[in-house]
Amino acid sequence: MATAELKMNAIQKAVSAYGDNSTALKTSRNIEYDVFARVTRQLQIYADRSRAEFPKFAMALHKNRQLWVTLAADVSSDMNMLPRDIKAKIFYLSEFTDQETRKVLTGKASVAGLIEVNKAIMRGLSQAGDT
Repeated sequence: MATAELKMNAIQKAVSAYGDNSTALKTSRNIEYDVFARVTRQLQIYADRSRAEFPKFAMALHKNRQLWVTLAADVSSDMNMLPRDIKAKIFYLSEFTDQETRKVLTGKASVAGLIEVNKAIMRGLSQAGDT
């Protein structure tokens, strides 16, 4: 009886440590989509409250910029296997995001353009069939 209890306790510990194995593994597209969704949601939340909660709005813009800098670095790598034209487009969007973020922070542009770019990327990721 004590052996059965020990065995059950070990199984419970394993399940709590490693989680439910029925959870599907996420693809890289799923992960990318989720990151874009979180960042874009933060931009949307604070867009309307940008004056009242400027530090949070600025942080949302910063996280969006970090996402795009990361993507630009990734497509600049020789290890990235995307087609050259796609790499160029992603790099261009990263530069656009950087410039547009500066304009948004200084009040010379709306955050709507950044949100729309992110949503377009999310649409592309979801149309790939993996999300």
